[in-house]
Amino acid sequence: MSSDLNPACIITDKNANYVGVTFDGTNYRLCADVRPAAGVAPEQPVLGSVPLSRMVNLPLLSNGVADMTVNGNVTNKTYSCAPAANTTITHVHIAITSTGILFNGNAFGGVGTGGLLGTGNPGTLVNGLVLAINVGGVAQNVATFNTNDDLFTMSGAGNILSVGSGSIANAYLILNQPFAGLATDLISITVRDNMTTRNIYLIRAFAKGIKTA
Repeated sequence: MSSDLNPACIITDKNANYVGVTFDGTNYRLCADVRPAAGVAPEQPVLGSVPLSRMVNLPLLSNGVADMTVNGNVTNKTYSCAPAANTTITHVHIAITSTGILFNGNAFGGVGTGGLLGTGNPGTLVNGLVLAINVGGVAQNVATFNTNDDLFTMSGAGNILSVGSGSIANAYLILNQPFAGLATDLISITVRDNMTTRNIYLIRAFAKGIKTA
């Protein structure tokens, strides 16, 4: 039997005022409201332990256009973004909407409903999509994607969501690369094949990460 003359603990605020305690009446767990103190502005919303204001989501663009469903076979098309100083890009997100994407090592893009490759899909990419970075003046190719399987086997995570007669595929390619905001700093994807014949409605890519300061 408890007694308020000899409590197990006393809860007070910073001004030594006693704080009322409410129990749930079943398991006698301590219940508390979480709210900013009077006169104190609430903190920014956070995603995990990082404030949303520090999250980075940069679309890769070519002359202001994000869609990579272009013919890059004759003339390569490069889509890029330039991370600011004190930014770490944790991953590159590639999103594809199509007539129907499968985990497929024999094709890139939508397999559609016309068989394994779908109507008009010529199979694997010949030259591929090339993901590259330039950090501090040093350029390097990170990965080349020639099939749907390439996207997902090189991805830290990914999913394919079927919507009606189409699909949305998301691949998240781990990078964890800090940038200093130099003029040459860049993340790019170069389209080197004809993407208009692969049952694809839309391809977009985003560089995502955290601004550290």
